[in-house]
Amino acid sequence: MSLWWVGGISREFTRNVPNLSDENFDECISSLMVIGNPWVIYSNANFGGYQYIFEEGHYPTVDWDNSTSSLEMVTEDLTDPQITLYDEPNYEGKSIVLTCETNLLYGSFNDTASSHKVQRGAWVLYQYKNRGGVQMLARASRDMPDYEWFSNRLTHLRPLKSGKPIITPELSENIFLSEQEDEMTFEEWGFVDAPHTHTHLHMCTNSHTHTHTI
Repeated sequence: MSLWWVGGISREFTRNVPNLSDENFDECISSLMVIGNPWVIYSNANFGGYQYIFEEGHYPTVDWDNSTSSLEMVTEDLTDPQITLYDEPNYEGKSIVLTCETNLLYGSFNDTASSHKVQRGAWVLYQYKNRGGVQMLARASRDMPDYEWFSNRLTHLRPLKSGKPIITPELSENIFLSEQEDEMTFEEWGFVDAPHTHTHLHMCTNSHTHTHTI
């Protein structure tokens, strides 16, 4: 993941960052680019405060300019998503199972959910229809027994999508091809194990860009 701020400086991240002040990059983000799986940006340190979720793509501007204090990668398998919503805390009361993006506004579960369990994938929950208002991330690894302040506010939700993997094969030795060798397979070339995949965030400022890999 890459982040920019107005001064023109950029930073690239490939791991969770509980406190951006430790990286000298706190509350100064103006644009970003995500490569690979989605990332979550938090307004407070230690993954607290408001959440903003970004899938793979380039975001030249952000609505919450200079309000980012921690970063977290989404590591769940995002294929075949499924979430169960409950209209009472602690997974009680009526429930509904969803497997695709859904606008709850015109159904019986609008502004009703108070807890959830994610069976597969990761989801973004929205306060308003059409992906509007406050966002909350729902993940398969973290069930939510009580929405607290978000109770009876959920109107729209969607599953997150995986980004395209970046393949960086490694050669076990230097190999020079002759004209007869141009049909060699990965194994014949001597690739080590399988190609590696990466997900990262690139954050930046605006004028002269300097990239630092973390």
